[in-house]
Amino acid sequence: MKRDYELVIDSGDVARPTRAHDAATVEEDWFNGAMAALTTTAHLRVRRRVDPLQATVQQARELLLAVRDDLEGMGESWWNLARAVGYLTPDDAPAT
Repeated sequence: MKRDYELVIDSGDVARPTRAHDAATVEEDWFNGAMAALTTTAHLRVRRRVDPLQATVQQARELLLAVRDDLEGMGESWWNLARAVGYLTPDDAPAT
């Protein structure tokens, strides 16, 4: 099953993100810009679009489990990426 995810930035209105990008093709410049936007009230979300009028309760459960499994499968990669662009400090960095 192919899973198409997007990274989106919104300011609380999940239906109208201010920025969206296919997760598989995010580049460093886009991600840096996304991290800069998070200093405001913006949220970074991982999104997978489905037609809610066609989805059953069972399909919704399966989709949520698939998203959870995919995110858990990333392991430390997500945190390493956030540290690499300077959004998070390394674990061994002194507190400022």
